[in-house]
Amino acid sequence: MRPLAVIDVGSNSICLLVALALRDGRLHEVAKRKDVAKLRDHIDADGNLSPEGQHKLLTAMHDFRTLVDAFEADLRAVATASLRAARNAPDVVARVREETGIELEVIDGHEEARLAFRGVSEGLGQLSGEVVCIDVGGGSTEIVLGREGRIVQTASVPVGALVASRQWLGSDPVTPEAIAQTRRELAA
Repeated sequence: MRPLAVIDVGSNSICLLVALALRDGRLHEVAKRKDVAKLRDHIDADGNLSPEGQHKLLTAMHDFRTLVDAFEADLRAVATASLRAARNAPDVVARVREETGIELEVIDGHEEARLAFRGVSEGLGQLSGEVVCIDVGGGSTEIVLGREGRIVQTASVPVGALVASRQWLGSDPVTPEAIAQTRRELAA
């Protein structure tokens, strides 16, 4: 069986995982890479991923493509909150395809939540009872309620660690007032 590869283009980092499916159904990691591109910081005033952000994305995708090809792996590449937020996402996706051959799929928050839950289920084994899975990313937070290993409900909120720190906390040193404001914003 061919190795499997996944690329996750997030708001804070771009990650690659290459794994082999074992006969018993488990996955065995053979390669892992991470590029802290902070794409969310490269959404400009017009809501577009800036040329610098596109350069960072393309650099990582070229590097990851080389590794995926070396393993002759089947690939799925997804983008989450940073490209969901970018007005020029269709152009960026087309550029990634043209320059790297990678089909990058911009997924919605519910699909992101589903995939997070699936990852938790794989990592922890069969889940029983009720489980809440919370995935705090750079640009969004996904929340999943599961019961007996199945998804009951998902929610996606367009606030993540980068969004909260840039919008509300501000620069160092963080003031008590900024912390209080951030807590109010997150509660809302």
